[in-house]
Amino acid sequence: MKKRYWVIIIISIYLCLVFLIPLLFFPGFLRDVEIQKTENLRQIAEQFKAEEKEETMKNVFDFVDEKYLESRYKLFILLNRHFYTDVEKIMDKEQYTPCHVQSLIVRTLLINTGQFQEENFEKKIIMMPWGTIHRYDFIKINNKTFKSDPYYGILEEMN
Repeated sequence: MKKRYWVIIIISIYLCLVFLIPLLFFPGFLRDVEIQKTENLRQIAEQFKAEEKEETMKNVFDFVDEKYLESRYKLFILLNRHFYTDVEKIMDKEQYTPCHVQSLIVRTLLINTGQFQEENFEKKIIMMPWGTIHRYDFIKINNKTFKSDPYYGILEEMN
């Protein structure tokens, strides 16, 4: 086989492994995950609740950004973490979680404060420059929209 065919085959396999397969099979990309609403999660979320929704959002974001570490090499090593959907079970551990799980934790905690509903969130799925799939959320508060990407430590107003 010619060299250029090998390059095309290798690139195709890479894109399938880091973009297409995660997009189709990891929860939180094409398959939405139902937000848990339990008494325990409500109690945990209560500690982040502030008078203003923006402050509540910042409190939850800072917690997730600090507790659930970003590490690109673990993205491929700890594959089981891509399937985490039970936020209540992972709340007590400081650990690596992928971007879509961190987004799920943020959404779950914010909704459990009682200040936010599903309608406040809009998911965004993109392909990163190195070909991996990435997910973050836009959070709408009143007339403002915020980009919330705890995996990369980004919380910024978009308006």
